[in-house]
Amino acid sequence: HKTMDEVGNAVLAISLVLISVFVPAAFIPGISGQFYLQFAITIAVSTAISAFNSLTLSPALAGVLFKPHSEEHSNFFLARFGRALANGFNNGFDRMAHGYAWLVHRLVGTTVALAAMLLVFAGLLYATYHMLQTVPRGFIPNMDQGYAIVVVQLPEGSSLARTDAVIQKASDIIRKTPGVANAVAFAGFNGATFTNASNSGVIFAPFKSFEERLESGDTSDKIIGTLFGSLQSIQEAFIIALPPPPVRGIGNSGGFKMMLQE
Repeated sequence: HKTMDEVGNAVLAISLVLISVFVPAAFIPGISGQFYLQFAITIAVSTAISAFNSLTLSPALAGVLFKPHSEEHSNFFLARFGRALANGFNNGFDRMAHGYAWLVHRLVGTTVALAAMLLVFAGLLYATYHMLQTVPRGFIPNMDQGYAIVVVQLPEGSSLARTDAVIQKASDIIRKTPGVANAVAFAGFNGATFTNASNSGVIFAPFKSFEERLESGDTSDKIIGTLFGSLQSIQEAFIIALPPPPVRGIGNSGGFKMMLQE
C-alpha cells in the first residue's frame, strides 16, 4: 500500500503524458499520417494497458508473491545456491559501482583525462556526421527491389511500328548492361499513366540475383545510373530509367520527396 501511494501518481502521470504525445500523431493527414497511424495507435494502446497493469494487477500479484519471512536460513541446496548467487551479484555490482565512481573521479580530475574525453566526444560527433552522409535519407528512401523501369516517350503522332523499333533498340542496350538479367518490353503502353498510346513504351529490366551483383558491386542505383547514361545514345525518343516505387500502390516510380512548408 505504501509503495502504490508513492509511485501510483507517477505511473499515471507518465502514462498520460506518453498517450497525449502519441495520440495526436494518429490524426496527421496525408501519406505521412498513414505511416504514423499504426505506430501512434500501437504505442498509445500499449501504454494504456501497461498503466492499467501497473496500477491493478501488478500490486495484487506482488502481494501474493512477496510473503513475510523470518531471519532463519534454510539449508536446502537450492536455497543455499540462491543465496550464494544473490550475494555474488550484490558484491559484483558494488565493486562495479565503486570502480565506475573511481574512474569518473579520475577522468574529470585531471586536464589530460578531460582533454581525452573531449577527443572521444569529437570522434562521436564525426561518426554521427559520417552516418548521416552514409545512411539513406528522405521521406521514403529508395530500396534495391531487384528491377528497374525504363520509360520510353516518342513525339506525338509516332506510329506503333516506330515505337516498337526504338523499344527493341533500347532492350538490346539494357540486356548488355552489367547486372541486368533480361528486358521485358511493352510497346504502345504508357508506364506513367497506364494507358495505351502509340508513341509510348515501357521496359521492365529485372536484375541478376543479389548474390551475383554483390560480388561485382552492381547496386540498384549503379545499374540505373548506367542505364540512364547508355540509353541517351538513342536520339529518337526521350528515355529515362527509374527505380520502382518503394511502397507499392503509392506512385508508379521511386524518388519521393516530402517538403514541410510553414
